[in-house]
Amino acid sequence: MQKHKFHGEKIKNLGPKQWRRSSCWFIEMANGYVHKKDKARRGGVCTLIAERLVIIVGENGILMENRVQWVILKRLLGGDLGVANIYAPNIPKEWCFLWAKMIQKLPRGCRWILASD
Repeated sequence: MQKHKFHGEKIKNLGPKQWRRSSCWFIEMANGYVHKKDKARRGGVCTLIAERLVIIVGENGILMENRVQWVILKRLLGGDLGVANIYAPNIPKEWCFLWAKMIQKLPRGCRWILASD
């Protein structure tokens, strides 16, 4: 899920409300950031995974000041699979920095699915 606007208990309940039998990895909406152009508050991202697949989540983490939330599904036929939810910066110049950090910091040795706003 991209660009939700939730904090605290609301984000913890977002997963079950959207998909009853799921587990949720998330980044809360960031406070205090307002984009100059449209005055919209910065959102967060959320990854929902079916309860039956949670046992194969091997690693998870957050990168880039809460810009990237990722999980790796282990023991899949064909190898490990990473899923990264990305809340990209609004400034094109910062995109290069984000991609460079992801290349450096995301775990290697698996295929990746990248989702972005």
